[in-house]
Amino acid sequence: MTQMPKLQFQAEYKEIMSEAHSRPPFDIPENHNVFYLAFSCTQVTAQHVRMLIDSKAKDSGYRHVIGKLDGWVAKYELHTEFISLYLLVENTLSKEDVLVRLANKIDFDLLEINLAIWLQVASTKKEFRKIFSDWSVFYGGGLREGGEVRATLAPDDAGFIDFVVLKGSAKEFTLGRRIQRLIELETYRVMTLKGLPLARSRATELSKLEKKLESISANMNTVAHGEGEKSEAVFKELCALSNKANHMQSGSRFRYSASRAYFDLVEQRIDWFDEKKIGGLHMLSAFVSSRLKPAIDTIESMGKRQQDLVDDVARVFALLRTRIELNVGKDNQDILRSMSERHDQQVKISQTVEGLSAIAITYYAVGLVSYFLKVFAKEEIVPISHGMMTALSIPIVFGLVILGLRHMRSKWH
Repeated sequence: MTQMPKLQFQAEYKEIMSEAHSRPPFDIPENHNVFYLAFSCTQVTAQHVRMLIDSKAKDSGYRHVIGKLDGWVAKYELHTEFISLYLLVENTLSKEDVLVRLANKIDFDLLEINLAIWLQVASTKKEFRKIFSDWSVFYGGGLREGGEVRATLAPDDAGFIDFVVLKGSAKEFTLGRRIQRLIELETYRVMTLKGLPLARSRATELSKLEKKLESISANMNTVAHGEGEKSEAVFKELCALSNKANHMQSGSRFRYSASRAYFDLVEQRIDWFDEKKIGGLHMLSAFVSSRLKPAIDTIESMGKRQQDLVDDVARVFALLRTRIELNVGKDNQDILRSMSERHDQQVKISQTVEGLSAIAITYYAVGLVSYFLKVFAKEEIVPISHGMMTALSIPIVFGLVILGLRHMRSKWH
């Protein structure tokens, strides 16, 4: 029998394939509640929490671990920004009891808690109503298979968000999946809102930068051609404004993008939740949507304003650069014009000097020629006087001098 060849998969193959099966829900048996924490911590602390659940999960590559923690079924999940810890605890325990026992295993001072949920599961309507009877404000609705949900959506004195779910006729696995989606909905809601304080804190500073840009743009219109010092001052102000705008944008880009991504996840969970309205009770999904949409609009609006500011600064930079280049071009034209005028002056001076030089050379050359002509005058070889011969030689010598100077100048050029 021919042996099947072994395939060479990409390095991330197992991680990619296992992602679809990660974060499996709990089976929720009778008489159990869910204790949930979403937190941030150092890698060392995360490793400690992982190994409490599974001693083999020492490597940071373990993103999802299911096991036992102090006798409870526990699930550890590593997300991009936070870690989630699910505990399945007996309904005879309160959240205070669970916290006390966990404090013996985990140092809570090392955790930065993003969300804490205490979710109770009721088997009967009587038990269900009894749990939320003393809640002053709550939201909820009907679920599939006769289930119902109620939630405070506001932290109690210990910082926990309280939920209670009526299981109805749902099986253990179905109930576990429903509760996991419910917890994910609240987790992603809280993570979405993490961008809101940042957006609000940037509003005042952003308004100042926008007014500063408006002022710089106005100053550019008052700077006349040739005022180099004022242009340099405007350029320095614009550079400082650009640095601030880009620093603000880079410092909030991730948070705003993350809030948008979490909001999309919230909407997915709401669609999946399929909550039904019960009487005049404000539905949980409707409350989340109505309160979360203005928050994400504020976050996105602030992100757009920051991007618009960066783009506007870039456009003003381009305008100032074009203006400077035009000014430089005009200055260069003035310099070239001045150089051309100087060249014309130098040509005229050169021509004048050349003429004077020709006269001077002719003067000395005629003097030499006169000595030569004296010989002919004494011997009376030519019937013309010495003075007449000297006079007649002047134009000839001058012409030869001019021709010689022009010939030399043509060689120089």
